[in-house]
Amino acid sequence: MRARKQRAAATKLFRAVVQAYPDSAMAWYELAMTLDGRGLEAEAVPLYRKALRMGLPRRVSREAWTWLGSSLRKTGRAQAALRCFARARAEGNTEAYVDAFEGHALLSLGRYARASAAFERAIDKAGDQQKWRWHQRRAAAQALKATGAVAGRGGS
Repeated sequence: MRARKQRAAATKLFRAVVQAYPDSAMAWYELAMTLDGRGLEAEAVPLYRKALRMGLPRRVSREAWTWLGSSLRKTGRAQAALRCFARARAEGNTEAYVDAFEGHALLSLGRYARASAAFERAIDKAGDQQKWRWHQRRAAAQALKATGAVAGRGGS
């Protein structure tokens, strides 16, 4: 409950910041992150895009591309998410979670073999706390591939 109230307060704060500084790409990015953190991905997507168009520092833009991709996947736009993850990598984001997010997008598209490979890359890079979760996702992707769960889409 406390965390939910804090996130709501942060959203209110960042809405005020973008009103006061509408030309600040960082303000729009922070508002997008706050909305995303509250599960409001559909609201966050256009704000991530706005911040990226306005120009973020490279260290921030590679994160913004990653989080935009995550939000796109969660709102049913997995193919667009894959393009965002590629852009994040091109800008230097080599973190394990980019591979894991890509794995989720590939699962959404029924590309189980590629999803399994993405989770394997995430596992290879990840710390112990993250590995268990991605092992489960990789196993799910392998099982779906083996059963041909989505006809015509399973091995790509």
